[in-house]
Amino acid sequence: MEERALEEMTQQIFLEIHELHVAKERLAQSRTVLGRVKNFLGYIMSAYCLFRLFNSSKSLLLGLTRGGERTNSPDPVSQAIGLVLTNFNINFNVGLWSYYISFLFIGIIVANSMRGFIKNIFKLFSSVSGGSATSGPLVLFLTEIVALYFVST
Repeated sequence: MEERALEEMTQQIFLEIHELHVAKERLAQSRTVLGRVKNFLGYIMSAYCLFRLFNSSKSLLLGLTRGGERTNSPDPVSQAIGLVLTNFNINFNVGLWSYYISFLFIGIIVANSMRGFIKNIFKLFSSVSGGSATSGPLVLFLTEIVALYFVST
């Protein structure tokens, strides 16, 4: 009994040390040029999420209809593509491509959200099950929770 408790404690200490090493590597990587670019892109995605959240809330709460039709304010992706293309005098269907790029951004947001959610659920299961979250019922429960979370977002 005591031996098992010591083994579990050793495993937990190893996992904590591993997490510290990973955090240290992330910190070192964030100081590089690529890390700073990723950080900047993260800020851009955060601003885009806030913009979408604000516009969706405004549209939902206020209705914002003109003659029975909803009015959509221009998307920042559409504005950026239009600005770049007009500066380079390129004839391009901005409306079509901005739709696909916005869809890609939303997909990235959902994928990152799912990744973070799965990590947190796995940590919860690991702490509840004593370090090993590999039992069958636990995996099935995790699958159900992830499916519900994915459908709700």
